[in-house]
This record gives sequence, C-alpha cells and structure tokens, in this order.
Amino acid sequence: MVEKNQTTKEDKQFDNHGLFAQRLLLVVTSLASLSCCVYYYGAFLQEYFSYPVVLNVKVNNSGIMLFPGVTICNRHRINKHKILNLCYSEDGVRDKSLWRACDTILDDFDLNNLHYTNSYYQGFVSPRSLFITCPRNNDDNTTVQKNQDIVNKVDAYLSLTENQRMEISTSLHEILAKCSYEVSDCYSTSFTTFWSFLYGNCFTFNPKRGMKGRDSLMQTTGAMAGLGLTFGVPDIIGNRMGEEDLRLRLVIHSPHAMPDIENDGIDIALGTSLSVGIEQVDYHRLPEPYSDGCYKDDKNEPGAYNKKQCFQKCLQLLNNETCGCGDPTINLPDGVPPCHLKEANDVCCLDKVMAKLSSDEKTCGCITPCVDYKYTMTISRSSTTWISQKKSRSGDYKYPITISGSSTTWTPMIMSNSGNKFWRVLARVFVYIQTKKRIVYTSNPKYEDMWR
Repeated sequence: MVEKNQTTKEDKQFDNHGLFAQRLLLVVTSLASLSCCVYYYGAFLQEYFSYPVVLNVKVNNSGIMLFPGVTICNRHRINKHKILNLCYSEDGVRDKSLWRACDTILDDFDLNNLHYTNSYYQGFVSPRSLFITCPRNNDDNTTVQKNQDIVNKVDAYLSLTENQRMEISTSLHEILAKCSYEVSDCYSTSFTTFWSFLYGNCFTFNPKRGMKGRDSLMQTTGAMAGLGLTFGVPDIIGNRMGEEDLRLRLVIHSPHAMPDIENDGIDIALGTSLSVGIEQVDYHRLPEPYSDGCYKDDKNEPGAYNKKQCFQKCLQLLNNETCGCGDPTINLPDGVPPCHLKEANDVCCLDKVMAKLSSDEKTCGCITPCVDYKYTMTISRSSTTWISQKKSRSGDYKYPITISGSSTTWTPMIMSNSGNKFWRVLARVFVYIQTKKRIVYTSNPKYEDMWR
C-alpha cells in the first residue's frame, strides 16, 4: 500500500514537470513570435516612414519631341585684332582707360591656350584651379602658388566689362557659313550669345531659359530634319579669321538650362562632318518626404533647375559672405563683386570656402530636380563625305587647306544663306531626332494604396 501511494506521488510530480515544460515552451514560443512580429512590424514602420518609392519605366510613343538646346562654343576667347579696335580709336589714339589691360592681354602668353587638358579637372567647379591656388605652409602664413604671367593676363582680361569681353571674342556671323532648321534657313540671329570664361562667346540655338514662348516641338525624325550647321571662314579680302581660329565644341542640353560645356561638350574636329542623333529620356521624381527628396521649383519647367549651377551660385554666395567677393572665373550672382586674383588674401579666402564645402563643414543643399529630361546621343563622324583629295573640274569651288598637320586636302566653297559671300567650309554639324519614342522614368509612392 505504501509503495502504491509513493508511485502515485511520483506520477503527479512528473505530470507537474511536464505541464511546466509545456507552459514554458508556450511562453518562449509566444515571446519569440511576438519578438518576430515586433521586429518585422518595426522594420515595416521604419521603411514606411522613410517614404520609399517604386520606379516605373515606360516608353512614350506620343510622336512629338521637344527639340533640345544646341550650344556652340569656340575656344578662341580673344581676337587680337578686336583688342586693337577696342583699345585704339579710329585715328590710332590709345584709350587711356584700357591700354594697360590691352597691352597685358597682348603679351606673350595666349589666353586661348588656357583650358582643361585633363578630364580629371573638368569636374572642378571653378577653372581658377588651372592657374592659381593657395597652399598654407607650416607657419600658417598665406602664400599663393601661381603662374604670374597667366595671372596678370587673366586679371587684365577680367578687368574688362562683360560686354567688352564679348566684343573681343568670336562672333557667330564670323564662323557660321550656313544654318538650316527643318529644311528652312536660319541665321546667326536665331542664336543667343552668352560669355564663358574658358571659351569667350558661346551661342545657343533654341534657348528657353527665362524666355516666354512656345517650345520647339518636332514630329520629324532622321538626319534630313533637325538642325544643320556649316562652319568655316569667309573667302573675302581682308578677312582675318583662319582655320587656327576655329576650336569648336558642341553641347546638347535642355533648352531651359545653361549648358555644362566642359563635362557634356563634344569637340568638333576641323575637316569632319559630325552627326548627332538624339533620344529624349524623361525623369519624374517625388519631393520630400519621399526618398527621392527632389527639388520642385515654382515654374516646374523640365531642365530649368541644374544641380551644378545651384552649387556654383551657392558657392558664390558663400564666397561673398566669407570673403566679401566672388570667384570671377564663374558666373557672379547679382550684388556679388569679383575678387582680385592678384590679391593673396582673396585667393586664399576663396580656397578656404571651397575646402569647407569639400569637408561638409558647410553645405549647399543642392538636390536633384523633380522634373528633368536628358538626351542620349548617337554620334557619328565622317571626314570623307565632303572632303576631296582633288579639285573639282572647274577648280572654282574647292580651296586648298592643311588640317591638323596632315597633307594638303581640298575643302569646298559654299555660298552663305544671304548669298553675298563664299565660305571655305571647315566643319559641319547635324543634330536630329533619332526616334519619336521617349523613355519615361516615374517614381511612385510604394505604399500609395495601403490605406485605401
């Protein structure tokens, strides 16, 4: 009897231990499940409140394309004959207010040779780094590292007003022999002109920045439509333009934005025909709080806002705030005076501001635009379609010329659109819409329909 009671007591203890183990397992399982739920729900909330987006891609077959802005720059910012005309009156008397600057500019070094020779430097915000910088020595005394001859010339050049700098640079009518747009003639007056430190005058076809009017829409594709440009020099007595004066660069860009000449430009070699087929790519992003965090301006014109130009303007405002002046080699906002590149304090102050931006000590907050479009390009070059090694039968429409140190070739002569003079053709450019299809990238909220 005693053994039976002892067995029953042991069974009850075993059952209690088993029940406890079951309950413990249940608690552990529940806690683990709850932890997983909390973890995944927390991760979901974290993602949800980061406002993620999904990218949709589609092909638009509307058949209508916005023709881009086409900018031509000539790396010949200074014409010596024009400097003489600027600095001397018709009777040969010097203009006292300009003659010192003119004499310095006309000295040995040719400023037309001052340009980026290494693609690494093309991403720099300011071309000032090409010829002057400000290192600091161990004593923390400011010293300027520079090429004095170049600095003197640049300082003299920048002492001229912008109108005077544009006056001594190449004019489009001096190098544009023919222009056609959608088969109709166009002229140098169809372009707007702006000044660039590295290039002098640049010329834009179809500019829309800050202008009212309809966009230039095209429904025709192929190389026979679009914009055709023929460059050369007039074959007239007294012409002072030569082949060495043509150093052309082409930029395809949004009509609403300033072109990025150095980073997006294409060199046009003399003696070639350049064809550029373009396709349009659209981008539609979402502003904050969505993860795109793009910039949406009031006008919302595609391509009107440019991240690099935003940074340049911000830099100049910071320069003015810190140094009391701005970098004269890039665009100066209204109310910002130019710094003096011959003054060590000015140069070193400009470098100090740039160093603070590079180290994120100061920020500009320049972000990607919400509505933007870009152009992809298919480029082909040819030097055989219109350059012949022999004269024409009459010999009247070809002109002997040596290109880039090669053997003598013969380049054609053409009549200008106005029909008043012949031109020696040195280069041709064709810009056309390659296809009516547009690739459209659109950002949409990932959880847009979650609570509906």
